[in-house]
Amino acid sequence: MNINFTQIFQDCWNFMRNQKKITQQFIFFFFISSLIFYFLLTSVVPMPEITQANGQNLPLPSSISAQFVIIGVAQQLVSLFISSWGILTFHRISVQQQNPLNQSAVLTLQRFAGVVTVSVIGFIPLMIGVVESLFAILQGQYPSILSLVAMLLGFFIFVRLSLASTEYLIQPVGIMQALKNSWLSGVKRSAPLFIYCLLIYVVLPFVVRRISSLSDNLVFDVIMLFVSAAVGVFSLLFTYRFYTLFMHKDQQ
Repeated sequence: MNINFTQIFQDCWNFMRNQKKITQQFIFFFFISSLIFYFLLTSVVPMPEITQANGQNLPLPSSISAQFVIIGVAQQLVSLFISSWGILTFHRISVQQQNPLNQSAVLTLQRFAGVVTVSVIGFIPLMIGVVESLFAILQGQYPSILSLVAMLLGFFIFVRLSLASTEYLIQPVGIMQALKNSWLSGVKRSAPLFIYCLLIYVVLPFVVRRISSLSDNLVFDVIMLFVSAAVGVFSLLFTYRFYTLFMHKDQQ
């Protein structure tokens, strides 16, 4: 039996309507976080300088300050924490546990280091292939076959481990067991995982970025930060709902 993605979209929308308070709280958390880092980054990052690559001008920064890197990493960690907090909260609501917001915050803090580890393990193979290809392009060369193979292999690993962090958050398992469970659950079932990753990591962000590209003033930027926050909460709900259906079918 295939995963009904249309039904998942409907379920997520119904949850947002029925649980307005909790979804509004997480939209607020994402929005405030994005707003703070937006102003931090715009205050420390100058317009990119033009560098030369193989005789052509490329709009690339000639250097990246340590301050920029620190702020960028901090933003990713805060976003990951809010995302983990949200998924655990939605899970506690679904199993009808009390004080979902407070209890899930404590549990998220307890398991956050593991979440970061699982996320990095799933992401590193993809980044290796992307970085190798990017370096080749910046040097005016076509990516090698080895770089393309590494990127494709990294993408495959990323897809197969895409539910590992959710598994680690929700189930009382260790890091290696969460990775193993996520990997084995995708055996002969990679297509639904691929569609899930395409929707969450490509389609929804692409739509938001396309709308954001129309911005030419601060007010519109702030509005788009709020829209991105709402889309982020919807993505978390989608992830949790997909996870419950996908892993449940795997256990049948």
